[in-house]
Amino acid sequence: MALEQLPQLTSQKSLVERIKYQISVGAPFIVIKGSLGAGKTVICEQLISSVDDKFIKAYIPGSGNPDLTKCREILLNQISNANKINSNDKLIGSVQKMNFGKKRVLIVIDDFDNIADRFISELVDIYSKYKKEQLFSIVTTVSSSAKQAQKIRQLNSLSVEPMEMEIKPISVQESILVMSYYGSMVGMRGLDDRTLKNSKELQAAKGNPGAIKSMIEGLSDTDSNKYNPIDRARRRRKATLTALFGGAAIAVMVAGALVFVIKYQNKPLVDNSIIIEQNQKAQDVLNAMEDDDKNVDSLMPELSKTRDDLNPLITVEDAEKTHKNIEDDGALKDKRDVAQDNIDKLEVNKESVASDSKIIISDEDNAEVIEEINKKNAIGKDVELLKAEADIDAKAKVLAEERKKQELAKLEEEKKAEEKKKAAELKAKLEAEKKAEEEKKAAELKAKLEAEKKAAEEKKAAELKAKLEAEKKAAEEKKAAELKAKLEAEKKAAEEKKAAELKAKLEAEKKVADDLAEQNKLKENKQLSFEELNDSHYTVQLVATSKKAEADRIAKSVGNSWVLFRQKDQQYIVMYGDFKDRSSATKSISGLPDAIKKTKPWAKNVAAVKKEIQ
Repeated sequence: MALEQLPQLTSQKSLVERIKYQISVGAPFIVIKGSLGAGKTVICEQLISSVDDKFIKAYIPGSGNPDLTKCREILLNQISNANKINSNDKLIGSVQKMNFGKKRVLIVIDDFDNIADRFISELVDIYSKYKKEQLFSIVTTVSSSAKQAQKIRQLNSLSVEPMEMEIKPISVQESILVMSYYGSMVGMRGLDDRTLKNSKELQAAKGNPGAIKSMIEGLSDTDSNKYNPIDRARRRRKATLTALFGGAAIAVMVAGALVFVIKYQNKPLVDNSIIIEQNQKAQDVLNAMEDDDKNVDSLMPELSKTRDDLNPLITVEDAEKTHKNIEDDGALKDKRDVAQDNIDKLEVNKESVASDSKIIISDEDNAEVIEEINKKNAIGKDVELLKAEADIDAKAKVLAEERKKQELAKLEEEKKAEEKKKAAELKAKLEAEKKAEEEKKAAELKAKLEAEKKAAEEKKAAELKAKLEAEKKAAEEKKAAELKAKLEAEKKAAEEKKAAELKAKLEAEKKVADDLAEQNKLKENKQLSFEELNDSHYTVQLVATSKKAEADRIAKSVGNSWVLFRQKDQQYIVMYGDFKDRSSATKSISGLPDAIKKTKPWAKNVAAVKKEIQ
């Protein structure tokens, strides 16, 4: 993604400006720490793109774990103007052949911890060699505190003290900006800042742009268009309450089961009340069957009567209809077998009728034939009726007994199945509780082990930190001692220099005093005329004026002076002293009165002065 398309974050921009300032005031070796997704690569790209043309820029990505040759090739291709480079040569040799002109070189290395150690050593070599010229500025990034400490120790071993910086988590407002930006890319509907600020996902990201991006990409794989932090929070609360109530219900069930086991551990699994209830149901069924038997007995007088519908003259069609009607009637279904036996009896009666009393099966309505048949069968009618009624009674009793046995067997089977089911449920429940208890103990043990491991790691980290701090403190104290010794040596040298200068000054002043004394001595004896002075000597011109009286006054005030008239500009010049060289003449000026010093006198060659006054 192009850099200009990313959201502009104030914190990232501020860090880039700080780095640029450090580069502008020197040539630092900077190590930047940032967690995964904190924006290290973005910082590198922004730094490369924002520095001006006074720099030759090079960017080396360490994400692919490049080897020594690859790192050399990447760097040299960016900082060299030559068409041909040899990545097999050491960096120091290749760099010495280059001409950077008036430009400086900025090298940015992302994921510094993945770079080959030999390349780092070569990089330090060129950095150290050109440190006074401030030719190279190097900015690197690492992904953790541990790796940062490791790289700093490595650089320290190579006599380099890098500057450490850290990418801080972005603010809530910047997090909302990043979330809205990546959300718009996956089609997430727009939400107001307040809603986003209260979202649990944004809080979980903890100001990490990479974490926010990953979270949005995860949402895009599900239902990003319907993303609403408030709804999600409401659903989470509902799920939490459901889990709490469910857990409470399970706890109550487990407690009830434990109470049940404790209270009834010496009692049968099936309650006697259940057995009594089932026995009562069985007794009710038996009573109903006995009532049916009584109803059959009550029908005996009715069966003793003469009935035309039991006449042997009955067609097969009528018998089948009778059988079908019994099946269709739900109330008489239990008497199906009795009716079938009755039909069988009727069939037997047909066969037992004399050959002269042949059964006629016909659809014709012949009243005379029917009457003749009825007369022939009238003799055995009562006997057959009694026999059929007795058979019905016997079959009903047998059926009642069979029903009793079947109902009792069914109840017994149901009772066993119920006991078996309850025993299985209780066993499963106890096994589930045992498994849950074992899982809980395992989880507690795992948590304890993890806590101990974490404590050990923290202790180890603290010890390592203390050791590093002690080493750092010792190095700082050593450096402070060296600096103190250096300052004392410089102070001593300055004092010695000052003493030497003071001594030289005193000697010069003494010489000037001696010269003055000599001049005064000459004055006391007899002052030579200016024309008698040695042409190679030097004198001091005090002033030039058009007034002779002024010139005489000045000459008299200092002594050992000559007032000369210069024809070319009609000026009177006052010359002071006779000195063997220019240095002595110049030093004598410091001994003149302050009023004369204000005219700024200077040394001149005697021969030159003689030439001016001719």
